[in-house]
Amino acid sequence: MPKNIVGQWDVVQSNGFTVHMEVNKLAQNGSFGGTASVVGTAGVRELANGRVTDDEITFDVPVGNVTGRYTGRFDSGGRLTGNGFQIEHPEVQATWFVDKQFRRLDNMD
Repeated sequence: MPKNIVGQWDVVQSNGFTVHMEVNKLAQNGSFGGTASVVGTAGVRELANGRVTDDEITFDVPVGNVTGRYTGRFDSGGRLTGNGFQIEHPEVQATWFVDKQFRRLDNMD
């Protein structure tokens, strides 16, 4: 079963940006949807290609003419860390973390 990532949480990037996430849909197969907004910029974006397991997460955030791809892993305490890059410009990269503890989702309706 995937980790329960539903709710609001922030991705804090090493390049100074913070992405506010609001995950509102999580399927039993680990696909998820919701919105993201980059703090300090206008607009809310739809998340794309969201997948989560008990160990890993990946999702895309379109911002203007570029899309950020985020991949990460949960540590033993359920906290996320990872790497991100712009799909159109892979040399533009940042590390990131989420200061929230996520738990495994054991039951889904």
